[in-house]
Amino acid sequence: MIEDTIIAISTPLGYGGLGIVRLSGKKSLPIAKKLFKSKKNKAQIPPRHPILGN
Repeated sequence: MIEDTIIAISTPLGYGGLGIVRLSGKKSLPIAKKLFKSKKNKAQIPPRHPILGN
């Protein structure tokens, strides 16, 4: 279980202005880089920090 990569929606279902997806595990950064585009084009995504984007 410690080696697992976990991706989960953290906001409730329905309409809203913001959606939060949490990622953890060794493979989470490569997955995030493929699926997520930061508003600030951050080269490094710091752990435990919210990043705004699409």
